[in-house]
Amino acid sequence: MDEFTALAARLGLSYRPSALPGRAGELNGIVRGHRVLVRPDRPALYVEYRFRVQGLRLSTQRPRGAVGDALRTDDRAFDRRFPLRAASGAAAAALRGATAFHAAALGLARGWRRRWARLDFDRAQLTVTLRKQGLLRRRATVTPAEAEALLPAMLDAVEALEAALRAHALEVAAGAAAPRGP
Repeated sequence: MDEFTALAARLGLSYRPSALPGRAGELNGIVRGHRVLVRPDRPALYVEYRFRVQGLRLSTQRPRGAVGDALRTDDRAFDRRFPLRAASGAAAAALRGATAFHAAALGLARGWRRRWARLDFDRAQLTVTLRKQGLLRRRATVTPAEAEALLPAMLDAVEALEAALRAHALEVAAGAAAPRGP
């Protein structure tokens, strides 16, 4: 548990140890302007967006049944890695050509593909759930080294998503403000 205390100090997070013996507790706080939560025993890491994105759902998990507003991009690797892609309205328009976001999300997925079980971008946060390891696969933990290595990649992906959405909003606003010809 001292490793998590040291990690919390390095990242500027707070660490709350678990009351249960043999459990790690959780780390939470703000890193690069985003709320971060690490639950080593779950095992999962969460990074919240600065604003909610209505209708957004990207996941490495295969969809069950039909997906409502399926997002189509020109990036085949992104579409393959994230088979569940749903976005509506402005979010869909912004993410279709968001190559920086596609690259950041793929970098996160490829860099940790042997360790993660699932990556999910939903309307409020990015969640990375790690695969359970061990003979019985009953317990898994996020190690301090994994948390320290994963968080920057997660933050990069979230910031690229936010930048794509902001850029699209500015384009739309500039187009609406432009004078129209006769």
